[in-house]
Amino acid sequence: MNNTVSYFFILVVLVVALGIYVGNTGIVSFGHPAFMAIAAYLTAILVMPAARKSALLPNLPDFLSTFSAPPLLGIVITVFVVGLIGA
Repeated sequence: MNNTVSYFFILVVLVVALGIYVGNTGIVSFGHPAFMAIAAYLTAILVMPAARKSALLPNLPDFLSTFSAPPLLGIVITVFVVGLIGA
């Protein structure tokens, strides 16, 4: 149930963001979903417990496979990294 609610809110954020952007400009942008996908993937990797990472993602680099951040710190790190990618 928790995953369903999380997916729902993630998709709501995406749909509202794209609706506002496309509705105001009339331009369809594929960059916004790409950056959202990068951010969602990176946040999930950062906040996932280390034991689960080793089972699900055995080929992660050592610094990612042993690091497990609280959700707020994971989001802050993700915003910084995606900002660097966007720049």
